[in-house]
Amino acid sequence: MGASQWERIVPTGLWGSHGHPYATRIKDSGSAGQAVVVGGAKISFVSGQELIDSGYEKVPMQVIPNRVWAAMPTQIADGTRIAKAGATSEAAIVGRARIDFHTMAELQAAGYGGKLRQVIPARVWNGLTTDIADGTYVKSPDAAAVWLVNGGRRTAASQSTGVKVIPTRVLDAIPLA
Repeated sequence: MGASQWERIVPTGLWGSHGHPYATRIKDSGSAGQAVVVGGAKISFVSGQELIDSGYEKVPMQVIPNRVWAAMPTQIADGTRIAKAGATSEAAIVGRARIDFHTMAELQAAGYGGKLRQVIPARVWNGLTTDIADGTYVKSPDAAAVWLVNGGRRTAASQSTGVKVIPTRVLDAIPLA
């Protein structure tokens, strides 16, 4: 079958909310490049083995125009639940950072138990920052207090929307301003 038989036009609203259990595997029409869309981001594979190790080798591939490929973001969206290929490690993206969960109880308490688990290559996992971006509002699951992160430190804040829940041990590790 030719690539054109596999191509699909996906409405923008559906593209961002796609809930396929294996995400969406894409291929650049202008090269051999392949990737998976995780949290709205293009996560490229550097080898066929990495594709296999991440579990996407049997997911149907969608060929996209090179101009779309080149313009796709590479930052995984906040609120995305991710897993490291070849390991049991799971995390969430919060404030552009990888926030690791040490237990399933932590993951569930932070509100990620019902979210789609998306596997990313170990190379990508290892390259994600663990420093929460400035301007991110966070709280622990068991407290009402909200904190604003700036410069790797936290200050008390009055905020009711856009607050991300992170494990208590992660919050406690962020020094007070």
